[in-house]
Order: sequence, then C-alpha cells, then structure tokens
Amino acid sequence: MPRPRFQKLKEEKQERILMAAAAEFGRKGFEAASFNQIIEDADISKGAAYYYFDDKDDLYATVIEFAWKRLTDFFGDFVFDASTPENFWDTLEEYSGRSMHRAQEHPKLTQLIRTVLSYARLHPHAAGGALVANATRAMTLEFLVRGQALGVIRTDLPQELLLEIVLGVGYATDTWVLDHLNEMPTDDIDNYAHLLTNIYRQICEPPRA
Repeated sequence: MPRPRFQKLKEEKQERILMAAAAEFGRKGFEAASFNQIIEDADISKGAAYYYFDDKDDLYATVIEFAWKRLTDFFGDFVFDASTPENFWDTLEEYSGRSMHRAQEHPKLTQLIRTVLSYARLHPHAAGGALVANATRAMTLEFLVRGQALGVIRTDLPQELLLEIVLGVGYATDTWVLDHLNEMPTDDIDNYAHLLTNIYRQICEPPRA
C-alpha cells in the first residue's frame, strides 16, 4: 500500500502519478515497465517516488486498485435486479457489447484492463489482486443467483462449482477479446457479444429434460 505521504497529496497529483504508471504498466506489463519512465511521465523525482511508495511492486498494486475503480466507474454497474426470464440473456449480451465498444474506442483502456486481469490472475491474494478477484467473484455470483431465481440458470450443479466454471470461461474469453479487440471490425463486436453470450447460455442454462 502507498505510504501515508501519498494519501496526503492533492487528488489531482495522485491521479497524475497513477495514470502515468498505469500507462507504462499497460504498455509493457510489470516486468518490462520502466520505473524511471513512470517517474519522468509523472513529472516527479526518484526521491519523491520512493517517498510515496516502497518499491515498484507497491506502486503496481496501488495502480491496480486505482485502475479497477476507474474501470468500474467507466463501464457502469453490471445489474440484473430488474431482469426477467425473457430478457435475462439479452441484458448480458447488451452489457457485453456496450463494454466491448467502449473499450475499443479507448485503446489505453484496453491495455489497462489487460494489466488488471493479468495481475489479479497471478496475484489473487495481493492487495490489488484480491480487490479485483473478489469484486469479479461477487459480480459473477450475483449473476448466477439472479438467474437461478428466475429459473434460467441451472441448479443441478453445486453453486461453487458452477461459479468456478463461469469465472474460468470469463477469464479466457475476456483475455481473448482484449488481445483481438483493437483489430476487430466494429461491426463484428455485436456478433461476438452474441456468440459469447451463447457460450454462457450453453454452460449455465438448465439441462433439457
């Protein structure tokens, strides 16, 4: 976690530092990212950087937490409270398509999402990783519980097992989409949103008698 001195900075300066770091980590990943480049882009001295953070790992974890909150605000809530059996899957498809369009319109955001997902996958128990992993898990569980209450998601499997399956598929599809989104024709995005939603339907819908 950042040192208390960082928390005392004005919000604008905190954001400038973290956005500079997020851009560098997003472009190159943790290992290849240059701490010196981050310092230069943030317009702070190396002494100031170590005054605010213990090391590169500490800065990275702080960026992940910051980025996740920004991404959540950007994409909006994933809400199924008002869904019905008739529109449940359409709600998922619409959210997926909208999110993919927005990410494609903001290439830096795509890099940032990729960084956040990768970190959470590799460091699920670190501060930033736990934040992302727990939030993703809670959101997915809410999706499953709501669908089961509506009768559109299967109940013949243990909920924890179904949750793990959906999380695994979600990570695989999100990773693939993020790797190909920038080169994807805009007209194909809605088609992919439809195809990916159907994958979840095939996994989650109650088995036919």
